[in-house]
Amino acid sequence: MRSRQFFLLIALALGVGVVWWLAQRDPRLGTPSTITELSPVDPSLAAVPGAADAAPGRAPPAASLRDSELDGALFADANGHFVPTPRALALFDYFLSATGEEPAAQLRARIGAEITQRLSPDAAREANAFLDSYLRYRTDAAQTANDERLAESADLGRRLQWLRELRANHFGPELATTLFRDEERAEQVAIEEQRVESDASLSETEKTARLEALEQQLPDSMRRARGASAAPLRLFQAEQKLRARGGSATEVRALREGIVGTEATARLEERDRGRAVWNERLATYRAERDAIVANPDLDPKAREAALEAVRAQRFDARERIRVRVIDEMEASPSR
Repeated sequence: MRSRQFFLLIALALGVGVVWWLAQRDPRLGTPSTITELSPVDPSLAAVPGAADAAPGRAPPAASLRDSELDGALFADANGHFVPTPRALALFDYFLSATGEEPAAQLRARIGAEITQRLSPDAAREANAFLDSYLRYRTDAAQTANDERLAESADLGRRLQWLRELRANHFGPELATTLFRDEERAEQVAIEEQRVESDASLSETEKTARLEALEQQLPDSMRRARGASAAPLRLFQAEQKLRARGGSATEVRALREGIVGTEATARLEERDRGRAVWNERLATYRAERDAIVANPDLDPKAREAALEAVRAQRFDARERIRVRVIDEMEASPSR
């Protein structure tokens, strides 16, 4: 159990960068005033010298990254030197989130291509050296899950301190603080949240109050990202309770607007209308299907042909796939 907890802490240490990456999509965060952000370029033009075989810029992106926007940023100072920032880590983490889908060399080549396209040659060399340090850090951090010195320790705070020391060893104390200050705040909050959740002496009300107080200790950007990710679940739960009490359509709309805003509420209402039309079509089909299934004059082959004819009449090709799955589920013995 203890080694599993430590593995989760390591996963948090590596994964919280993804939360940072998501949070950086908020344009209100701005950029440091002392450095210059270099304009992004079309990724299809990317190419890394000596990595032609990988062709990272020309190859389709990993499946999990398709239809997504490349986030993060690379900065240079007034003298043209690369400046390591959390935004650089966000850019690296964007590509590294596809770990497991592509070989490590391919991911490295994609990041190198982006660096080459965004930075001058001197700054690109510095950025690539920084990337290599970051990759070594990630490898070392992941390997600590099997470190016997820490695996037996129940002190998650000590484990976080070990991560801080690891970061300082890889990047130096000052740069490590710059890169991971907000992450470490989030990691500390996660540890405290775990302690609150496992404290049997606290009532549910006390736990809720303490967890809400801990939430306020998160960096603003991470708190916004966490709130946005939790909003759909909060809305679903609140809407279920409201409908169970007989809430009106006006009350449901007000609830939605209060949690997800006006534009998202309009999309939800459009989804509801589409779902209502679909359910009506499906109800009509079910009545026809059940009549065909109950017809004793049809043998199995004729019955299936009749069902397929009704499906073809009422649904398009993609919808028919969905309807067949529904039919199979409703015909199962557990129905």
